[in-house]
Amino acid sequence: VVRRLYNIWMMSRSSGGDAALSFEKLRVKSTTNTTSTSARSTTNTPLESTQSTLCIQLQSTLFSITSKREVANVVRKMALHAAKQILATATTDRSYPSSSHQNEVQASCTDHVLYFLESLLLPSLVNGAELREAILNFVVLSPPSSFFQPQSSQFSFQTMHVLDKIVPICLARLLASACSANKDYIESQGGVKEYGSSLDESDEDQDSTNSVEPKLDPTGGFLPLVITVASVWSEEVFITRTDAMQQQYVTEFLLQSLKGGDLEQNDIGHEHSGSSLASTLVQGITLRLEVSRAESIRIDGML
Repeated sequence: VVRRLYNIWMMSRSSGGDAALSFEKLRVKSTTNTTSTSARSTTNTPLESTQSTLCIQLQSTLFSITSKREVANVVRKMALHAAKQILATATTDRSYPSSSHQNEVQASCTDHVLYFLESLLLPSLVNGAELREAILNFVVLSPPSSFFQPQSSQFSFQTMHVLDKIVPICLARLLASACSANKDYIESQGGVKEYGSSLDESDEDQDSTNSVEPKLDPTGGFLPLVITVASVWSEEVFITRTDAMQQQYVTEFLLQSLKGGDLEQNDIGHEHSGSSLASTLVQGITLRLEVSRAESIRIDGML
């Protein structure tokens, strides 16, 4: 399903919209709201109509899956598949002899994957607190048990391949965008008004409105999500018992969250549920810099 979804999305970018019809076969559950919303999209450009149709159908598919873990796994597979496809066209050199070349490839691939995810997932995430939490718990905080061709580094340990780095980086930016749109009513983020529904809304609620206003979730900011990840990253049990590569995965999410510009300066010291991001990070860094730690763990604390 993910492979076909990506192929249709790519076709829509080059063909101008007719490829959206192919996505009908991917639907798990049809709703009246899907049909009526599609009809309202006729004034859009062909590309916008195609992406809107794909977005609606994907939302319907996600909402029909009862397991949050399975929903999150679909999102992970979407990011990973898009990364594999664009990486294959970006370079044929899997060794990346130059760090500058690796950074260039990573930046280019990340932008592509993020565009793909935002085009189809952002409307569902804006009002979908449960979906955001599922991605955080079952993707970011549940790193894969195996990674794609770990890379040699200047240190004594291997680092993640750019393919694996892209996933937590893109998810950090995607979740930040969704939280920002939810908080600030940013209607330009993928058509929030039209598709702003949550996972637990009934079909009746979806069908009863022609223009769904985004619901402001006062607890749906990006900061609580970052603090949740930082809290796990700073736990001694996580530092001592979690595989080093899996810790790098979580570290990449944190790094992107901190440097992405989505948190205000006063957010760092702002307390949420009794703890601040600054104090949590200090605790984690202190634990990681102990001389008895493995080099990879100490490096994570220095980043």
